[in-house]
Amino acid sequence: MNLSVQQATLALLSCECLETLGQALCECILQWAPEAYLIVGYISPSKQDLACYSNGKGESILTLQFDDFSHPFAQVMRTGKSAVWSTLNYGVRIEHPEFRALVQNMGKECGLSVQPFFDNQQRLVGVFAIFDMPKVLNTLMQPEHAFLYLLQVYLLQVKNLKKTADLVSKNNVRYETSYVQQVEKNNMSHVVHKAFVGRSSYVCQLRKKIQVAITHEAPISIEGESGSGKSRLAVLLHTLSGRKGALVIVDCNSLDIQQQGRRLFGADNVSESALIEANNGTLLLENIDQLAPCWYGRLQHALDCGEVHSSQKYDFAVSQFRMLTTSCQSLSALAATVPSFHSLYLRLNHYPLMLQPLRCWREDLELLVPNIISELCQQHHRPVFVIPNEWLAPLHGYHFPGNILELKTLLEILILEYSDAELSAVHEILAERLTHSLSTEPIAMPDYTQSGTLKEVISVFEKAVISHRLIRKNSNKERVANSLAISRRSLDMKCKKLGLSK
Repeated sequence: MNLSVQQATLALLSCECLETLGQALCECILQWAPEAYLIVGYISPSKQDLACYSNGKGESILTLQFDDFSHPFAQVMRTGKSAVWSTLNYGVRIEHPEFRALVQNMGKECGLSVQPFFDNQQRLVGVFAIFDMPKVLNTLMQPEHAFLYLLQVYLLQVKNLKKTADLVSKNNVRYETSYVQQVEKNNMSHVVHKAFVGRSSYVCQLRKKIQVAITHEAPISIEGESGSGKSRLAVLLHTLSGRKGALVIVDCNSLDIQQQGRRLFGADNVSESALIEANNGTLLLENIDQLAPCWYGRLQHALDCGEVHSSQKYDFAVSQFRMLTTSCQSLSALAATVPSFHSLYLRLNHYPLMLQPLRCWREDLELLVPNIISELCQQHHRPVFVIPNEWLAPLHGYHFPGNILELKTLLEILILEYSDAELSAVHEILAERLTHSLSTEPIAMPDYTQSGTLKEVISVFEKAVISHRLIRKNSNKERVANSLAISRRSLDMKCKKLGLSK
């Protein structure tokens, strides 16, 4: 092999893109066929046409469609095989007007040699064409001629460059995907930080656990006192999890045994059940501790295999749902005292989230109160105002039996009832409302020497106890009834009988 061929080979191998590679091959061929007219054609990204360049550079001189059979390149593009025409008859038999004009402008009788080139997956990348006298084409096609060797080098280099380009493209796609995922993760982190404001170790740990919870599909149980934000957290988990289906909410505490079965599993038609409605979405069972034991097994079966049977067992369907549950009492304690609940508990408690009472993280009130005020002012179209931290002293000394909900209610009343001028004395207003509406004074002991029947004396004492509990429990009758070990219905009847408005 002479030195010029070695130099040509190095020139081809040093090219870093298809365009410069085509130009380098054209320069090599012009040394052997100086009168030749060379075209390098590249398949467009749409795979619908071929852009042709004279000597592999400059502007495209011709664009040929794949479904156009009126030009010689069509045969090569369709079959993927090289072709040689000893003569083009000055282009008179070529139907494509631009291709015919190209041949006629050469001003001489010439033949044509067309070579396709492919990538590593044998997909057509383009064609290389030589227009010249038949004698010159025959010389170039001789086995001993260096042109065929350089053509093989060219074809191999095309595959290498396409392979490198594909790897770069995949890396770019991978980087872009990673970048998008990181942006989404940052956005989710921002949403979580906005939903749970605070610097305490409890809030920081809770935010971390929430960010983990939105990355998996395992069932999540949320425990906490009334008003601590369990339902709000469940809605946030569903929203950030990106599930395509709906969030279906069922409050077990508001339904009797039969209603629970009909709502969860459907009566005669399972398609009307909450479990089917939550397909590809999330089922939120609020107050799961109030679910009747007779439904434990059927719910457990739905969690295990996704099959939902109607309460009458007439039909069944399949549902892919995520389970979220809330409870005011400890599910582990319930599982310990109710053996039939234990198996269901193991399936519901994959990733527990515990919400602490507000009284346990009152150090975050300086951040929490302004955040709630900003949301409420926006909701009620009121101008936002700022409360100095020193004015929050009454809140720091309060027990907050109603937790976040009670704080939000207090601030909402403050915004709605008082004018901007009165808000300048907000610290006095807070202290007054906490003292007046949320008194924590002990129950006054009855006077056992007073006149009246035993029934009347007991009634006075009973009224004092219930009144005090209503205040302590922020008028939450469910919690009051539980603390007194009576039913909600009994409590309502006693309140009506004793003349208690709450």
